[in-house]
Amino acid sequence: MRLVDRARNIILIPKTEWAAIAAESTPIPQVVAGYVVPLSAIAALAWFVGVCLVGVSTAFTGTMRVGIVWGLVAAILHIVMAVVMVYVLAFIIDALAPSLRAAAELRLRHPSLSLRELAARADPPVTKAAMAGRLARLVALARDDVEAPEATG
Repeated sequence: MRLVDRARNIILIPKTEWAAIAAESTPIPQVVAGYVVPLSAIAALAWFVGVCLVGVSTAFTGTMRVGIVWGLVAAILHIVMAVVMVYVLAFIIDALAPSLRAAAELRLRHPSLSLRELAARADPPVTKAAMAGRLARLVALARDDVEAPEATG
């Protein structure tokens, strides 16, 4: 199954698998239907079994269970909210990507400028702390990419 292979490869050989993912041009609805929904459905099913069938032990009342109907409603909401949150996070990441790219390009064009001067040249201008944070995040991302150990599969 492609989903299981993809998840296993992301865990065991992330650098290779992420390069393969970057080379793909899968449409967004196919990613949601093929990955987000099945993975969130597994989590919702585990929650449903645990809360509705097995129950939750509490200190003073013993084992409590949620009714089947409420459990199904909540499981469906888990799946829907997982899909919604994937879109929200994608929107946030898209919004942040240009600012990180701009910070990197500024540093490459002006390697001798101070953080204050770089921050003033940003469009729109940012604080010295914001520029330092962006550059620190880029350095951390670069180190993670370089130093990530490859697991052999």
